[in-house]
Amino acid sequence: MEFIAASTLSWNGGDKHLHITRMAVEYARDRLNDSAPLDKWMREITDGWWEPHVVYVIRYREAAVTKVGLTRVNSSRLRMLTQIGGTLVDTMQVPNRWVARVREGECLIIADEFRVEPPLWIAQVAGATEFWSDRFELPPLREVFEASCGADIGDDWVASIPRTGAPSPNGA
Repeated sequence: MEFIAASTLSWNGGDKHLHITRMAVEYARDRLNDSAPLDKWMREITDGWWEPHVVYVIRYREAAVTKVGLTRVNSSRLRMLTQIGGTLVDTMQVPNRWVARVREGECLIIADEFRVEPPLWIAQVAGATEFWSDRFELPPLREVFEASCGADIGDDWVASIPRTGAPSPNGA
């Protein structure tokens, strides 16, 4: 077996990312607009999808790339991403993961023309698909979200349901 050192990932299929992102955003929007009672989605509740999440933008100046992502409010992910050289640019707390997926996807759609793969040292920790070149500066998250949310926001867009026994977002 032969191993080859690499400084980047082979990002085969980058041209399909916009299509996949749009499908994921549409699916999340459909889920949020579903009129079914929340108890139909008990697995999502158990898995923490209905807990508050944070959408974030983080810049890696050394690599000249910026990333958008999402994580649970109480996660250590943001600390980990800054420890490898990232600078937090913007964050926004949202009620649940479905809203976070819509918001993250909207950022990726706006930045699509500038999407790039990160260096391997970042991708090993932060993933490889939510990055764009620093040549593009994303507007503040609040502006992106206000422009993309539209009039289709229903009750599920503001719903948060903690898992039984899960710590609350404020640490209480």
